[in-house]
Amino acid sequence: MKLNPKNIEILTPDQFKMVASDKMTVTSKSVTVSASLVKQMGYPEYVRLYLDRIEKQLFIVSCERETEGARKFYKSSAKSKTALFASAKLAKVLAEVGGFEITKGKARFDAESVEGRENALGFDLSKPK
Repeated sequence: MKLNPKNIEILTPDQFKMVASDKMTVTSKSVTVSASLVKQMGYPEYVRLYLDRIEKQLFIVSCERETEGARKFYKSSAKSKTALFASAKLAKVLAEVGGFEITKGKARFDAESVEGRENALGFDLSKPK
């Protein structure tokens, strides 16, 4: 096989919407936070999840390992900088609270800043993309 410069075109990520995005993705089996959002939070090793069922909001707030309710979030030795919660139960709860469907696909959410909290992310579960 030979690469012929006369016959090729360069495929760029933006042509195929392969550009990194600041999103949280919920599937039937997991919840994923994009690497760009993990970076924005300062790569916290542990976080707490807060769910507001009335306002349909999820908050991810960095914390110390010893904090009650702390969950592992980012592992510096991992190849991927994306944070993953491999929990079908968590995904199901978020879908129920937000009123969105994930059994045959996924839902994506834009992150919002959280008033009075640094290194925290907020997601409006009523606005899937």
